[in-house]
Amino acid sequence: MTAPPLTLRWWNLEQTFTQVDAAREDSPWPLDSPAGCKAALWDVDGPTLTLTSHHPARALLAHGLAPEQRYAALPECGKDERWQDSANGAALMRIAREAGAVRLAPCVWTRQAEMIARTLEKEQVAVEAETPCSHGRVFHWNTRVGMRDLFLSIPALADHLPPSLVCHDAAQVEITAARLGQHDLLVKSNFALGGAGSVMLRAGKPYRRDWVEAIAARASGKGKGKKAFAWAWREEPYVVERVVGNWRTNVSVTLDARQTATGTEIAGLSEQMIEGLAYRGIRSLDSRLETDHRPRLHALTEAVGAGLAARGFAGWFNLDFVLTRAGQCFLADLNVRRSAPLDLHMLVARIQQRSGRMSHYRAFEASRTHLADEDTVDRSLETAGLAFDGVTGVLPLGRPMADPDQTHSLPVLLLAEDEPALDKLVAGSRRVLGS
Repeated sequence: MTAPPLTLRWWNLEQTFTQVDAAREDSPWPLDSPAGCKAALWDVDGPTLTLTSHHPARALLAHGLAPEQRYAALPECGKDERWQDSANGAALMRIAREAGAVRLAPCVWTRQAEMIARTLEKEQVAVEAETPCSHGRVFHWNTRVGMRDLFLSIPALADHLPPSLVCHDAAQVEITAARLGQHDLLVKSNFALGGAGSVMLRAGKPYRRDWVEAIAARASGKGKGKKAFAWAWREEPYVVERVVGNWRTNVSVTLDARQTATGTEIAGLSEQMIEGLAYRGIRSLDSRLETDHRPRLHALTEAVGAGLAARGFAGWFNLDFVLTRAGQCFLADLNVRRSAPLDLHMLVARIQQRSGRMSHYRAFEASRTHLADEDTVDRSLETAGLAFDGVTGVLPLGRPMADPDQTHSLPVLLLAEDEPALDKLVAGSRRVLGS
């Protein structure tokens, strides 16, 4: 029997779009980051090597919630800028040669991932990619214009798309805003993600062209999280969408799925926690909303999956939906990649499968804390009686990371039996961890 290939996986979200820094754009490998912990929490299927120096929190390991895998450092550029000549690159190449066959599983299939595949093949390593789809097509679908084109080409989605149009410059956005001034409008640059690259224009308010033109400037690499990437943001073209429902009462739902040869597999869905327009984490969806909308959400996801498959794609993708108070459901976003919430959905599924119980949960991507190290975090949660016990409690996902303002951020997952208990757990967690 032929041995399964060694899966190489890494977090390369920063390569989703073109980067300003030419050296980083040309380098096949991304810079290491704390988000590498996300790759370590994806489900495994066979022998797996995760490329990151940031490992999951000890609490995850103690409860056996991180899949079994090996770790290696991400390669850096070596002699003549050949990554395989660097110390980490040479070590990775040795591992790949010993395996004989590897399966590449980055967060997103990119030009750089394709470059890695070609380098490995030159070294006589058999390379298997998750998708036969070209990286250029994936890149296009991850833009707002490309996403819109795909959605409009799938008839089953027609009744679930917010009215939208493409504006090629800020002047066209201004004309559009004048014509549609009675509606709230969401303006997205072609490169937009996690709320970065977007701005809302409120109905009846004076038009602010400087807000639109500053979309890229506000995400120039000086912030935290997703906004910290030095992408070559382009303001043009813009996609202008009419805000459906009421932005104050709408519920944002994110759903992760995988397209395979046999169909579309749903990995999980949750309500997104949004601050302004920025993604902050997920929470379990209200049971009534889930009952009412799950069949429709699954059907729309399957329609998108079939549309991607017809164009040569296989692998992971993510959809965001808007649920209105009137019971309507609209598609808001598409990410053709492993999403930020995917590891959380997989982790919650593992916990619920082991316990045999459905939990209510909230996951914060960067909870603020004054605690500077993992030992102190674990000790503080234990002392307060909040530590995760295998079913409920506060579960750190990584180590505290220092922020520029002298505080720290910590990714955490909180689980409880019901919403009131979860509210108490969140309040207790803030008392113990809060800055």
